[in-house]
Amino acid sequence: MIQTHSTDLERDSSQYWSIADASQTGLGLTSNFTFEAWVNPESLTTNGAIITKSQGTGGYNFIIASTGAVQLVIRNGAAYRQFETASSVITTGAWQHIAVTCNVSAGTATCRVDGTNISFPTVDGTTTAMTTNAVSFKIGVSYGGALEFYYDGLLDDVRVWNDIRTDQEVDDNKENCNLSPSEAGLVSWWAFNNDGNDETSNNNDLTNNNSATFSTNVQYVCAVAFIPQVVIF
Repeated sequence: MIQTHSTDLERDSSQYWSIADASQTGLGLTSNFTFEAWVNPESLTTNGAIITKSQGTGGYNFIIASTGAVQLVIRNGAAYRQFETASSVITTGAWQHIAVTCNVSAGTATCRVDGTNISFPTVDGTTTAMTTNAVSFKIGVSYGGALEFYYDGLLDDVRVWNDIRTDQEVDDNKENCNLSPSEAGLVSWWAFNNDGNDETSNNNDLTNNNSATFSTNVQYVCAVAFIPQVVIF
């Protein structure tokens, strides 16, 4: 796939993408998973969510904190477990690839940034289960109601897998040049090439909230192989 655009989310305009729970397929995760995204924050905000499907009970949150730490929260009803890197893992003004995995029943998770594994310990909570819920799946905002925390900057190639990707798999496919929409375990993949459509057959197409825009600032350009022409005289 040729990468042409990313989505540009403005915190002050409350911009985000979403799909209602009743319309989604496969995003109500309850066991092992991997989340991936290319991020280029304009600013680091409080709980700037990449992915969320929780409002305090069940579900999950994948967040960049105002400190530049990566956070992952899984919820089992009201119980939870929070994983977190050290501060300043993520910086502003540059593209970075983040992949987090979670073995829910083991209570363990990994975080890989630009091909390097980062310590990702449990910092709070003890649950070893994750329940689903009926709230919307969102990209770019966490929680809801009076507690909404928006991501500020560029996002691209956001993916949800229902398995644990190996380091090699993450590195091989972080640039989507050879990735197939029908990859085993791939639940959804939003390339944000001028739309919020899901590239997989699950058709988890997103709704644009508050007029999120697109940018031609992308994280990579797939190389096109040169095929010489043979001229026969």
